[in-house]
Amino acid sequence: GVDIATGSFGKGSGSFGAFVTCNALMREYLITFNPQLLETTMLPPAVLGAINGALDLIPDMQVERQKVQNLSAYLRDALKEDHWDIGNPSAHLIPLISLEESHCQKLSRALSEKNILATFLRPPTVPQGASRLRFAIHAHLSQEDLSLLLKTLKTLKEEPSLSIV
Repeated sequence: GVDIATGSFGKGSGSFGAFVTCNALMREYLITFNPQLLETTMLPPAVLGAINGALDLIPDMQVERQKVQNLSAYLRDALKEDHWDIGNPSAHLIPLISLEESHCQKLSRALSEKNILATFLRPPTVPQGASRLRFAIHAHLSQEDLSLLLKTLKTLKEEPSLSIV
């Protein structure tokens, strides 16, 4: 059998917090050797309600999951075709990597000015010299949204004042 199971309520469930399920002996071990657990604040009732609602929705979201997978594949393929370094992501978080920090910052600002959100990651979150932007694909996006992103990236890549390549 399984002695311990853990889970997170972040990202996919749209909340925060985590849980551990275990037997009484393991519980005592965790409390003994991780005393800060005793000082952890219980999740607020509103958060517990949000988690409960998410747990009701998640099993029936096959259509949304498939849409996210399809949109992610579309964006990955198009970025590779346009010679952006995205590494080898297989999920819905797609990076533009190996960019200098200043280039990432310029690109992030330029995208923001066009109402496109790209998370800017820099050291120490990522290794020195590996700053990146990250796009989070979700089911409320359309292929047209991603086409606009790609068109914007292509335009910005060719913009001499940004010098992002």
